[in-house]
Amino acid sequence: MTFTRKALVAAVALAASSFSLADDQTNTGFYLALDAGQASMDTSIKYQRLGDGSVYGAPLSIDEQENAAISLSGGFAFNDYVALELGYTNYGDNEDTAYFAGPPVYSLITEITDMQAVNLSLLVGTPVGEDFGIYFRTGYQAWDMDVKASDSAGNVASDDWNKVGYHYGFGFKLDMTDNLSLRNEYVWHKFDDDDVDLDMQTITLGLVFTF
Repeated sequence: MTFTRKALVAAVALAASSFSLADDQTNTGFYLALDAGQASMDTSIKYQRLGDGSVYGAPLSIDEQENAAISLSGGFAFNDYVALELGYTNYGDNEDTAYFAGPPVYSLITEITDMQAVNLSLLVGTPVGEDFGIYFRTGYQAWDMDVKASDSAGNVASDDWNKVGYHYGFGFKLDMTDNLSLRNEYVWHKFDDDDVDLDMQTITLGLVFTF
């Protein structure tokens, strides 16, 4: 092999390794994500243990409530396939009315206000083509809910609920530049305990900036 051919092979190998390193730098490291979309939830408040812990009113179901969901997340992508993410999500407010027997008959209105969660997620995926990828998400959520109930007789009770649940789903990611990506996610959320049973689905669209 002549010196010229050796030099050419070395140059091609160096260029390939440089491209590979740049590609790795694009898809690994710390990132920030901002997601927004819609949350559809079914909430069943079982006993409404509010205030001093006494049972207040009757069980209440809030069915197919749709709210905005806004998330801010930060994570670390170990490679093209695995990432760990920590995020905060606000799900807005819920309100519904239930009726229970008297005498007289009172209407019970329950509001779940400032519904929010901190999420810890594992993302596992694979590239599909040069700029597109799919991934699966699973993890836990620590929920905080301010619950307030009032009835037509003027009675009011409130409580702060802290719950732990889990979530799972899938998403699609499109790289628009070396540092900026667009992602679309479908995620299911769930928790169930003595006070409340929640089933939620979220559909979000977000931007991801990789450092």
